[in-house]
Amino acid sequence: MTPVTVYVYGVVRGEEEIPEVSGVGEPHGSVRRIDGDDIAAVVSDLPDDYELTEQDAVSHLDVLNALAAQQVVLPFQFGTVAPDDAAAHREVLTAPGLRASLDALEPYVEVRVEFTYNEEALLREVIAEDPSLRDQSQTTSLDARVSLGQRVAERVEQRVLQRGEQLMTGVEGVAESLLRLPTDEVHEDKWAVLVERARLAEADAAVRGISRSAPDIRIGYFGPMPTFSFLPAVQAEESSQSRWGW
Repeated sequence: MTPVTVYVYGVVRGEEEIPEVSGVGEPHGSVRRIDGDDIAAVVSDLPDDYELTEQDAVSHLDVLNALAAQQVVLPFQFGTVAPDDAAAHREVLTAPGLRASLDALEPYVEVRVEFTYNEEALLREVIAEDPSLRDQSQTTSLDARVSLGQRVAERVEQRVLQRGEQLMTGVEGVAESLLRLPTDEVHEDKWAVLVERARLAEADAAVRGISRSAPDIRIGYFGPMPTFSFLPAVQAEESSQSRWGW
């Protein structure tokens, strides 16, 4: 028999059924559960020598999204493994607070809203609001041009932040919580939205309304997914990590 490693996707409540879905690996492993007292770990098997790929990261998220579509799930990071079922049971299913965290998050899912602005249009808007920026662009001084570039970048960032907050008022009435996510691009603005599963259709409609009101912005809308951005602390800082870094 080929030695196997147990790949861990997350934790669900013990009374919940898990969907039939393919997991990581090539060929894809069958997703199964390891039961504890009142929670269960969602896992699949991998050969010991298997190296995870980018496609496996997609499969990992697909499994979590399939779970989140019908029940609450506490997701684990991509690449979390245990040497066998007994170790997964000991390290995962005995961690304190997991059932309470699942119960607290039970009604909710997360969706993501992403705004991508046209960079040239942003620059035109910023300069139109402050013509002095255009005048200063004629300077030949290196220090002055560097300073001007910083001022323009700050104005662009402010405009993106302000407009994003204005647009997201369209989903405030549906959301339990909103969280702005970090981004590396000044012309992008990303938000996580915590919403009750029962109100997903309202959230969908709210985002469609934002899209109609802002045709100049490319809007991405993703989910439902596990509540990645709103997970409560399930372990105190002083609690010891498992041997796999959880």
